[in-house]
Amino acid sequence: MLVMLGLLESSYRSELSRLTGVSPTAVSSLLDRLEEDGVIVAVTQGRNRLVSINPRYKARAELVALLKKLGMRSPEILEAASRARRRPRRKGKKLWTTD
Repeated sequence: MLVMLGLLESSYRSELSRLTGVSPTAVSSLLDRLEEDGVIVAVTQGRNRLVSINPRYKARAELVALLKKLGMRSPEILEAASRARRRPRRKGKKLWTTD
């Protein structure tokens, strides 16, 4: 989860769940623990909570460098991160297709 967040820089809980294949409940509990420990921060944007690595975390630069390095070595994580949508989609909105 942290590797994916390090590559994306910021993301939503539902997006992290979809990209990693981890249940939304597990993602929420993991992110809640990381937020309690001060590793990540969550900011409310509308009805969504955007999470990112805490800019005030004492080892942020080292952590982000390590996460990016780990992500670059994993083709599966890189491929999943490239599928990330950069903004939330309205619930029920149909996907645009070229067929």
